[in-house]
Amino acid sequence: LILSSVSMAIMAFANEVTADVTINSAAELSAFAAEANAGNTFSGKTVVLNADIDLGGITWTPINKFAGKFYGNNHTISNFQIDATAGHGGFFNVLSWGLVEDLKLTDITATVGNYRFGTLARSVEGTNINNITVKNVVVTTTHGGAFVAKRVLRAVLENGAVAAAPGEFTKRAFMNGKLDLAQAEAVMGVISA
Repeated sequence: LILSSVSMAIMAFANEVTADVTINSAAELSAFAAEANAGNTFSGKTVVLNADIDLGGITWTPINKFAGKFYGNNHTISNFQIDATAGHGGFFNVLSWGLVEDLKLTDITATVGNYRFGTLARSVEGTNINNITVKNVVVTTTHGGAFVAKRVLRAVLENGAVAAAPGEFTKRAFMNGKLDLAQAEAVMGVISA
């Protein structure tokens, strides 16, 4: 009986992930992305997402190259735009010999020119990807690069489409019970920081 309890404790410990980086807020996610985009690929490192993150409709700069392990813990990163007209497209630009699992991406708008685009990543090199959910994505793709993409967007807006106002996705999330008031105010604080 004692041996059984010890082996169960060892098994429980083996299933826990030791994080080199934990992400609990939009500010921490942005800091992680900034460090990655400054050249840190996080090779051999473990990143753990511990909360749902609403990015408040910002234009997301894709994480240039990620070579570590990213555990989403079934949390959601939502409400962001990706401008892929300059060649970088996806939440990650390149996933390189790592792992991404248990992550949800939702409420994303992407503008794509002549470049490859994937909502999770533009390019994947030897990375294990498990249990990723992507939903509510609008991708506008055009031929001819940034100039044509901007002209198409202008034409769509001139013909009745309405661009989301700053904070609109956060407001909708609050109104639909997806965020409480404290979370909505936290998003506002990150955006105005």
